[in-house]
Parts: sequence; C-alpha cells; structure tokens
Amino acid sequence: MNRNIIIILGLILVTSAVFLTYNLENDSGISYTGDFDMVPADSEGNFNDFLKKASDSGYYYGSSNIAVKEDITYATANEDSLRDSGYSETNVQVAGVDEADIVKTNGKYIFYTTQSPAWVNYYGGQSTYVIDALPPETAQVIGNITDGGNLYLEGDNLVVITYDGIKNYNISNPKTPELVWAKDLNGSYVDSRLIDGELYIIIQEYGITGPIIWNNVKIGYDDIYLPVIPEIIRQNFETTYIISSINVESGEIENTAALVGSYSNTIYVSEENIYFAYELDYDEDKLMMKFLAENADKYFPKEVTDKLDRVFSNTDFGDSAKYVQMTEILEDYIKTLSSEEMNNLENEIENDYEIYLKEHWEELEGTGIAKISLDDFKVTSGKVPGTILNSFSMDEYEGNLRIATTIGNDWRFRDIQTNNIYVFDENMDVIGKVTGLEEGERIYSARFMGDKAYVVTYKETDPLLVIDLDDPKNPELLGELKIPGYSTYLHPIGNNKLIGIGKDDSNMVKISLFDATDLENPKELSKYSLNEYWSAALYEHHAFLWDAEKEILVLPAGSHAYAFEVKESGIKMVKDDVFKDYSVLRSLYIGDYLYTFSNYEIHVIDENTWKTVKTINLPKYEYPYLEPYIEPVEDFTDVEIETINEKVAIGETISIKLDENPTTGYTWNYSISDDDKIELLSDEYIEDETDDGIVGAGGVHEWTFNATESGEVELTFDYYRSWEGVEGSINTIIYKITVE
Repeated sequence: MNRNIIIILGLILVTSAVFLTYNLENDSGISYTGDFDMVPADSEGNFNDFLKKASDSGYYYGSSNIAVKEDITYATANEDSLRDSGYSETNVQVAGVDEADIVKTNGKYIFYTTQSPAWVNYYGGQSTYVIDALPPETAQVIGNITDGGNLYLEGDNLVVITYDGIKNYNISNPKTPELVWAKDLNGSYVDSRLIDGELYIIIQEYGITGPIIWNNVKIGYDDIYLPVIPEIIRQNFETTYIISSINVESGEIENTAALVGSYSNTIYVSEENIYFAYELDYDEDKLMMKFLAENADKYFPKEVTDKLDRVFSNTDFGDSAKYVQMTEILEDYIKTLSSEEMNNLENEIENDYEIYLKEHWEELEGTGIAKISLDDFKVTSGKVPGTILNSFSMDEYEGNLRIATTIGNDWRFRDIQTNNIYVFDENMDVIGKVTGLEEGERIYSARFMGDKAYVVTYKETDPLLVIDLDDPKNPELLGELKIPGYSTYLHPIGNNKLIGIGKDDSNMVKISLFDATDLENPKELSKYSLNEYWSAALYEHHAFLWDAEKEILVLPAGSHAYAFEVKESGIKMVKDDVFKDYSVLRSLYIGDYLYTFSNYEIHVIDENTWKTVKTINLPKYEYPYLEPYIEPVEDFTDVEIETINEKVAIGETISIKLDENPTTGYTWNYSISDDDKIELLSDEYIEDETDDGIVGAGGVHEWTFNATESGEVELTFDYYRSWEGVEGSINTIIYKITVE
C-alpha cells in the first residue's frame, strides 16, 4: 500500500478521537474551539482540568503549589533624547514609559553596568559603577555597587534588576549608595517598565503551577489566566508569566497576576496597558484532521463514511477501541482499490489540501494578544492573522491597539506572503484593517506615529509604506517609497521625518533620512553606508542615540562609536571614536559632551571640537575569578607622602606624568587647593604600547595645567581604588606650586 495514503488515512482515524476531545466543553464552560482567549481559572478544579487537557497534548506542566504564605488584597510619540533637560534619556518606544537599560544618568551622575565577560554576568559578578560626570574633563568613577544588570533611575532611587533579584538603592549620596529594599525574582527576568514611580516587572516561571506564590504573595486562581485557543493551534502553552507592580519608594507589591503562555511572546507596554503577543503555530496533524473530517464524504463511498460515523458516535466505546474499529473499516476499503485508484486518491487529497491551505491561511498563522490593564490587572484578549516582528509592531493610540503582521511565514507561502495592519478597540475586537500589502515580502520594521504608521517590507527592495490610521475603522495605504536595501529600525525625529537604520544592497550598515511630509510620496532625503556589517542599533534601540538639538546621531559598531550630523542636505560623519579592542555598548550626552561606553572604558568627547577630553578606565575581569583582579598591595600603616615644589609663571603650562595601572583597580585622582590659580587643560591615560592587548598592562597618566593667577597652590594626587575612596589611598604626591 502507498505509504503516503496510509499516513493520510491514519490521520483520518486519529481525527475521530481528537475532535471528540476538542469540540467538547469542560465543566467550567470553557470551549476549546473558536478564537484565542485568556480566561481566569476561577478554581482549582478548572485549573487542573486545563493541566490535564494540556498534558494530553504531550507537554509536562508541573504540579500544584499549595505552600501559601500570605494572601494579598488587590485593590509615542517618542521624539526622545531632547535637550530640554540638558542630557539624554534612555531611547524608549513610548514617551513616559521608561525602559530598563545598562546605563542611566540624571545629568550629573552616570550609573553604568558593564556587560562582559559573559561568564561573569551569568554568575552575578557584574558591578554598577557610579561616575561623577561633571566637569567632563575630570569625570571619574566615585562609587561601585556590587550588583549589576538592568537599571532604572527615579529621583534618588536606583533600581537594579540582577540575574536573580531586584534591589533599590538610595543614591542621594552617590559615593555611598544605600540599599533600601530587595526582592528575589523567583524565576527568570523577562521585561519591565517604570511609569510614574511604579515598577512593572514580568517574570517567567517554567512549567505551570497553581496557586502561585511570588515573594510571599499568593496569586489565586481568579488571577491566573489560561489560554483558550483554536482547535488547529499547537498546544505549546507550557510556561507561566508573573506580572507584578511594585512601588519603587516602598518596595510594596501592589498588584499581581499570572498568564499561562508559550515561549514565543512579544511584550509592548503603553501608559495604560501591558500587551502580551503570543505566536500561534498551527498543528499540521490537527489541520489535516480538520480538513479530512470536513471532506471525508468526498473521498470515500457513503457506506464507508456511514460505518465510520456509527463507530465515532458510539458512546459505548473508548477512543482506543474506536481507533481499532475504524482502522479495520478503512483497511477493508483500501483492499478494494487498485494501485492506480490509490494513487489517484492520494493525489486528489493532496491537491485539495494545498488549495485548502491557501484558502484558510489567515486562520493558520495567528497572533494571540492578552491585554493586562495597569489599573486593575484584569485581562482581555484577542487574535489577529499573521505574526509580528517585535514590540514596535504594536502601538496604542486613543484607546485602540494597532498591530502590523505578516501572513505567509510558512515555507509554502513565502512567494505570496502579505502584510497587514489591524486595529483593535478597547475590548480587543478588530474594528479596522488594511491587508494584502507588498505581496511576496515581509515586514522588517514598523513605527507608529500618532495617526500614521510607517512600515518597511523587504525582499529585493525596501518599500517604506505610509498608512493613514486617522479613521481607525478604515486604515488606508497612502504612499510608498522603493529603494535598495532595508531598514530594521525607524526613529521619528519630528517634522514628519524618520531615521532608518538597516542594511544597503551590499549588506553594509546604512543610515537613511526619510521625509514623509508628502504622505503619498515619501522620500529618502539622504543616506550613508558605513564600512561595517553590524551595529547593535540594528536590533537594540537602546544603542541608538539621537540629539535633536544638534542633529547628531550616534551608533555603536564593533569597537567604534560613530557620530553623524544628520541634515536634509546630507549625512556626514563628524567623529569616529575608537576603543581598544572593546565593543561599544551605549552612548549618552550631557550638555555639550558625548559619553561613550565599552566594557572597560568610558570616553568623554567635546561635541564642539569632537576631541576626547577624558578617558575613564574600568577594572578588567580575568578568568576564572568572579571579582576584578586586584594586584596584591602591602598593608601600609602610614602612607608615605611625597612633596614636590615647582615655580611657574602666569600663562605657563605644567605637565605631570604618573605611572598607572587601571586594571588593578587603582587610579590617580587629584584635588586642587585653589582652582582660581591653575586650570586643567587635558587629562589623558596612555597605555604602554609594548603591552598592548595584554590583560594587566599598565601605562602613564598625564595631566596638563595652565597657571592663571599668581600665588601658591597645592595639587594633591592620591592613588586608590574608586570604590574605596581617598581613605584607601596607597600613595600620595603633593605638588606645591608657586605661580609668579
């Protein structure tokens, strides 16, 4: 017998058992047919019933957790990085909704968590450095927190989300941050946001348990939401997401809820709601079963389908017995067919199935969306055809959720895949859509700006699509621009202009300046291709820095931080800031100074001259230690103080050079007794070229001062580790200078 026809007919047999299960409602009234939905478990019985059904699909979900300790009563606009505040803030998707990042500043101090090496991060060996950023020429590390990770800065609160916990430090005295409160993650960190002093955090707990205890707070069955999914969707909801809100000042947990979900999810947060978008994969076996169940009478004679129906509807038999009976019926029928008839039957079923797939493809690839209200943590849900790219594919505007999707990601549909935008109302019902955009291409980036959406699709060219969403019930494609390459990130900069970061047709990093003033005819005003194949800003928007006032864009790429002047007349590189073999991670500005960050160095650059005025060296890590390698130093009871006398004339410069090895943690730091008499001209550390690239290499620290006023002044240099302060100095040199 033909092997394919056996498989197809075998699927028909399985259909009988599976569809009996999936078309029945459970005791709670939850139907496992129809559209995607998220509903409260309500009771332990309903929760366990869900686990049983899910377990039957082949997944293991864990067991109930009954150790209850405590109950609880639950009561875009991003044209960011503006210079109004004098310093840049984290590049976020939604204005007013802060996102965690590895560097934060309040315009005076910088808090920075290094990100390497990976083994240090994994074992919690990260540190957060406190940098006194002003004046820029003398910027230096003044403190060290032995916790590192994702940071938030809210007034005097520095929240650090580590690999296993959340800690809040009071940084009113930045040199000595004080721990205010701490909590365990009790799971894996997924995402978070900070809105008006409230920290919203999402934790993943592997498996499914109930009730849930998170930091001594019980999440009851009323607040555990279970998925109800269409019958043809794969049952891959095998993990739990815990969503909590924490008051930053007090550390009090104010609201919690839990969603049972899958590993493939995308999170978007507005000022009002958290949205979980789940990719819904169709199960090929179930789909074939559904197809055959609907069309069996087309392929088999009536006497065969009647026999199958009688067995299927007989309540005296269990599924296994029915399977045996139906197998016998079909085997008897197959024996009556010739080889040619079997081949014809197989071809007919396969051809019809391909047509069926194309007719129903909007049902096959879906995205289920759960909306959690930030007010009461109640959940509503909905579903759209297709899958989304990332969080920028979603946006909330005037109470409506807009979402951009691609349909046809299955390899069979790549040539006919299309793109769409759907609009949900506050009840998560679709009220408007525009579909069939750019057939044969998929979305590479999307950005919503008020009542407009900008979408980039790609296959051979880069169409920038402009969609009008002014009438949410009737979205409309207004215009498009086709150019080589594609953009993976779009950033609005005002005046209907966007910067696109992506790749050109040679696969090099490309910057584009788009103008959508004429919505029907968007233009690429200028472009610039870097001699780089990769930039973190391609897929990490926190690595993208835009200075709106100066029209300066900063991008990291390998060991470079590139600064560009972006104007309608063209894009011009103004600074190539090179680090020594260290990958650049972030950048920010304070006033007229640009600060760029790698794992072991921070550069301070004057944006008026584009000269580096300061390099701050951070300790290096050396395998296999989990702490920075510190060169052994004798325990000095009395530190020897060296005094040097100098005489200079007004206007004359003074150059001081001291040996330094920052990899030990020790650096020279100076103080001036009277800064009216001398001023700093330059501050530079020069690594020993003979030891270039060797961990532990030393160098020379050089300062140049200018004598400005007659009199006597003292320059005191102390050699100490930044986190220990001047009290830990192991060497002191005092220059007594007479200015004549």
